[in-house]
Amino acid sequence: MKILQNQSIVVRISIFVAVAFLLLFSILGYFLWSAGKQSFLNTENLSVNKDFDFIQEVLNNDIQASNKILDNAENFANVYLLDPYRFSISNYRTDSAVIINELSDLEKHISMPVWEMNDELLYKNNEFVTNFTKISGCNLAVFQKIPGGYLRIASNIPSLKPNSGTGYYVPVTDERAVAIANNEAYESRFIFKNELHLTTCRPIIFEDEIVGFFQLSAPVNPINSIQKQFADYKLYETGVLFMVNEAGKILFHPTEKGKDISHDIQMEQLLANKEFNSRGFFSYSDPNFGPSKINVYYLYLTEFKVFAVITFPADEYFIYLDKFRNIIVLYLLFALLAFLFTSIIAFRHLTSKVHEITNVLYSIALGSKGKKIDSQYNDEIGKIVQAANAVSDNIENVIDFATKLENGNLDAKFTPKSENDLLGIALDKMRNSLSEMRTAESERRQKELFENRRHEGVSRFNELIRHQSDDMGNFGFIIIKNLTEFFDANQAGIFLVRTNSNNEQYIELIATYAYNRRRMTRKTIPADEGILGRVLAEKKTIYITEVPDDYLEITSGLGYEKPKSLAIVPLKTNDVVIGMIELASFNTFDEFTLGFLEEIADIIAKTISLAENNIKTMRLLVESKSRSEEMAAQEEEMRQNLEELIATQEESARREAERDSLMQAIYEASHLFEFDLKGTLTNVNRNLAQVLGYSLKELIGLKHSEISSEGENDLKYANFWQLVLDGIPQHMNEVFTFDDGSIFTAETSYTTIKNYDDTPSKVLCIIKNIIKKS
Repeated sequence: MKILQNQSIVVRISIFVAVAFLLLFSILGYFLWSAGKQSFLNTENLSVNKDFDFIQEVLNNDIQASNKILDNAENFANVYLLDPYRFSISNYRTDSAVIINELSDLEKHISMPVWEMNDELLYKNNEFVTNFTKISGCNLAVFQKIPGGYLRIASNIPSLKPNSGTGYYVPVTDERAVAIANNEAYESRFIFKNELHLTTCRPIIFEDEIVGFFQLSAPVNPINSIQKQFADYKLYETGVLFMVNEAGKILFHPTEKGKDISHDIQMEQLLANKEFNSRGFFSYSDPNFGPSKINVYYLYLTEFKVFAVITFPADEYFIYLDKFRNIIVLYLLFALLAFLFTSIIAFRHLTSKVHEITNVLYSIALGSKGKKIDSQYNDEIGKIVQAANAVSDNIENVIDFATKLENGNLDAKFTPKSENDLLGIALDKMRNSLSEMRTAESERRQKELFENRRHEGVSRFNELIRHQSDDMGNFGFIIIKNLTEFFDANQAGIFLVRTNSNNEQYIELIATYAYNRRRMTRKTIPADEGILGRVLAEKKTIYITEVPDDYLEITSGLGYEKPKSLAIVPLKTNDVVIGMIELASFNTFDEFTLGFLEEIADIIAKTISLAENNIKTMRLLVESKSRSEEMAAQEEEMRQNLEELIATQEESARREAERDSLMQAIYEASHLFEFDLKGTLTNVNRNLAQVLGYSLKELIGLKHSEISSEGENDLKYANFWQLVLDGIPQHMNEVFTFDDGSIFTAETSYTTIKNYDDTPSKVLCIIKNIIKKS
C-alpha cells in the first residue's frame, strides 16, 4: 500500500482500472462460457427434439396411410361380401362347426346355415380370404351369427392367441358383438410381432337382418422408414439413434440390431421414465464405458410400445465447450491489451488538467478569486474543470454580495448553490437578520406614531361624545365630520338599524358628510340588501379597495365620486348591530387605521345606544302618563257596563225561572210529545205515555211522519213541518198509528221552542181529547 501511495494518481488509476477491467472481463468470460454452454444445450435439445418430431411424423403418416387402405378395403368388402349375386345363405343346408374357445375348454359341435360365396362354402375357405387380401391389401376375418354370439368361419388375421383361428367364438357380451348388434362399427388396435395392426369390424346384413360381421386388419410398420432415414445419424462423435421394444430387444441399430438389453441400466431407466414422460432425458453411469456418464434422449412411441433412443458419452459434449472456452480467453486477452493502450493515451489529457485544477484551488485557498480553466471536453475531467470554475464563480459572487451589504443594500439577493452551501446560507441568514432588524425598528416607530395618534383620537371623540345631544341627526353629523377629518377621508355616512310597525328591520341613513360639506340626504335601505346588509348579518367590518361604480349612488347616497377604498364598520352593543359607519377615501386604510376605527365605533355605538335608550325612556314616560288617563276612563266605563250586565242577568234568570215553572205546569197538566227538528220523537210526558199504554223506551226514536196521518202525503207533510220550523203554530185533528196496530185520534197543536239566539231547538206537540180507536 505504501508503494501505491508514493505513486502518482495516474499510475494508481491505471492499476486500479487494469485490475477492475481484468476482473470485469473474467466475469464476462464466465458468463459468455455459461451462455455458450446453455446455447450448446439448447441447440442439442432442439436438434434431438426435431429428430423425434420427424419420427413421430413418420409414424403418423404410416398410420394415416394404413387407415386409408383400411377405408378402401372396407368399401370393397361392403360391395364384395354383400353382393346378392355372389353371397348367399341356404335355409335348408347346414354345416357342422366346432367351437374351440368355450369357457369350459371343451369342444362343442354346432350346426349352422351354409354361407356360400360364388357357389363355394365360406367355412374354412382360406383361399377366399387370401384373394381378398391380395386385392385390398388388408387381412380379413368373417364371423357368422350363431345362438349366443358369433363364430369365425374364415380368417387370415394374425393373432397371439393359439385358439383364435377358424371356430373362434365371440360371445354377445364382447365389445365387438355389442357394437355390431347396434349396427355400429367397432375399431381397435393390437401389436403383433412389433407391428401395429389397425382393425375395424362392420355388420353383414342379409335381407335386412344382421347375420354376422367381417373384421379387417391393416399392418403399420414405420420402423423400416425410420431406419433408412437415420442409418447415418450421428450426434457429436459417437452418438447414435436406435429403437428398442419394451422387452429390451433392439429393433434397429447401426451395429447392434437384435441385441437384448433388457438387463441394462439404460433399459431400466427407460421403462421407469416412460411412466412420467413420453419424451425426456437422463444420464447414467455404466462401468463398461468407464467413468464418463452416458447421456440419453428418448421418445416412447405408445402405439408400438417401442422406444426411439439417442445416446452419446457426456465427454464429447465438453470437448466442444473447451474449444469455445479457448476462443473466449483469446478474445479477452486482446481486449485487455487494447484497453491498456487506449488508457495510456487518455491519461495524458487527465494529467495536464489535474495540474491546472490544482493551481486554481491553491489560488482560491490563498483568498484570490481564482482563474478560470478552459476545457472543451465533456468527460469526467471536463466536469471537474466545471466544478473548479463554479467554485471560482461562487467566491466572486460572495465578494460582490458582501460589498453590497457593506454599502447598506439589504435588498440584495443571494441564492445558495444548494442546501449544503454553508457559506451561502450563512450570508443569506445574515442579510435576513439585518433586514429584520431594520424592519422591526421601522415597525416600532410606526407603532409608536399610531399609539400617539390613537390616544389623540380617543381623547378627541370622548370630548365630542361628552357633549352629545338627543338629536341623532346632529350627533351623527358631528361624529362623521370628525371621522372624515381625522382619517383624511373624503366621504362618510352613519346608519342606524330601525324596526317598522310590521316588526321588520331596515337601515336608515341619518347623517352624511362629503368634501368638507354637510349633506342633508336621508334614505332607508332594506336590511338584507347590499354591503350594509352583509355587515348587519355578519357583524364584522367589510373593507374593499375595488368599489363598484354605482355603489355610492345606489346604496349610500354619498355622491357620485368613486372612492379608492371603502370601509363599513358595524356599531355593536352586546354583539347586536345597531348601526354602521361608512367611510370612503381616495387613499387606502392600513390595518392599524381599521383597528382604531373599530375601537372608535364601539365607543360611538355605546353612546348611540345610551341616547336611544334615553329617547325611548322619555317616550315611554309620556306614553305611560297618557295610558294611565285612558285606563282610568275605561275603568269607569267598564264599571257602569258591569252594573248594567248584572241587572240584565238578574232579569234573565227571573224570566228563565218563570218559563221553567210554566213548562213544568204544562207537562203536569197536559199530554205532550217532543220532537227534534228532523221529526224524531225525543220525549213523551208521563200523562201521555199512560194514556197510550207504552213505555218511554218504546216511544222514543219514532218518526213523526211514520205515526201521524199527516205523513201520508209527502208534499203536504213537508209543507206542514216547514211551517212548524218557521215558528208558525199548527192546529189540527190528527190520527196516530203505532206498530202494534193501535190507533188514536186527538186534537194537536204544534209550536217550536227557541234558544236564546231565537233559533229553534225543538218542536212541542200538545194533545187534547185523545181517543183510542182500536
